[in-house]
Amino acid sequence: MSDTLVASQKVTLLRERFNGFLANHSEWKAPLRGTLRRITDNSWNAVIFGGVLRDLMLLDSAELPRDVDIVVEGVETSELERVFADLIQDRNRFGGLRLRAKGWLIDIWTLKSTWAFRERLKESISFDNLVQTTFLNVEAVAAELPIQPGRPRPFYSAGFFEATERKVLDINFEPNPYPGLCVVRSIMTALRLDWVMSRRLGTYIVQHASLAPVQTLIEIQESHYGKIRIRPTRMLEYLQSIDNQLHENSTNEIRLPATRVEQLEFSNYWTPVC
Repeated sequence: MSDTLVASQKVTLLRERFNGFLANHSEWKAPLRGTLRRITDNSWNAVIFGGVLRDLMLLDSAELPRDVDIVVEGVETSELERVFADLIQDRNRFGGLRLRAKGWLIDIWTLKSTWAFRERLKESISFDNLVQTTFLNVEAVAAELPIQPGRPRPFYSAGFFEATERKVLDINFEPNPYPGLCVVRSIMTALRLDWVMSRRLGTYIVQHASLAPVQTLIEIQESHYGKIRIRPTRMLEYLQSIDNQLHENSTNEIRLPATRVEQLEFSNYWTPVC
C-alpha cells in the first residue's frame, strides 16, 4: 500500500475521531466547548494543534485528552486577552496565554507569534507552515476549528500520518530555543509510545545532553511537568544506551531499553507540545 493511500486513510480516521470528540456533549467537556465557542463567535480562523490530535490518533479514545493547544490567525494577543480574560492563568514560555477552564489546560496563541515565525525561520506565516515548526514528527498535525457546512474538516500535516504508520519518532524541525526540554520530551514520548527513534534524533539527544549535567534534565522535568518521571540513574542509562547504539555499525533505529513496568507507568501520561 502506498504512503499516499495510507496517509489518506489515516486522515479520514482522525477526522472521524476528532469530529466525534468535538460532538461529544459529555458534561466534563462543557468548559472546552465554551472556550471553543468564543473562537467561533468571533469568526476567528483557528486550529487545534498537536497533542489532542496525536492522542486521538494513537490512543483511540475521546475521553483522554485534557491539554489543548490552539493557534489563531489574524488577531492580536491583546484581543485574546480581552476575550479570555476570565480564564487566563499564566503565559506560556512562548508568550501565549495559558487558560484554565475547569480541569482543561488550554494554551492559545496567535499564528504570527509562533516562535519559528517570530524568528523568521519560516518564510510564510500560515497553518501549512505551522505544522512544519514542531520539534517532533508525532506532533506535526493541526485541524481547523470552524468548518464550512458540507466540507470535510481540513487537516495540516508534516509527516505526522506517515510517522504513525512507521512508528519511528523523528525530528520534524530542529531549531528550538529549549533543546534540553526537547531531549526530555523525546525520551518520554518514545517510552510512552513504545516507538523506536531515528538515528538523527538519537544524535541530537546525545549531543545536547552532553552540554549539561543530568541534573539539568531532572530539573526540566520538575519545571515543565511538575514532577520527575525519569530518575537521574535511569536517565543516564537511557542516554548511554542511545550513545552505544549510535556507535554500533548499524543503520537500525534506536530503541530505549525500557522495562514493561516502565512502559505501564507511562501508559497514562502524555507530554505537552514543546
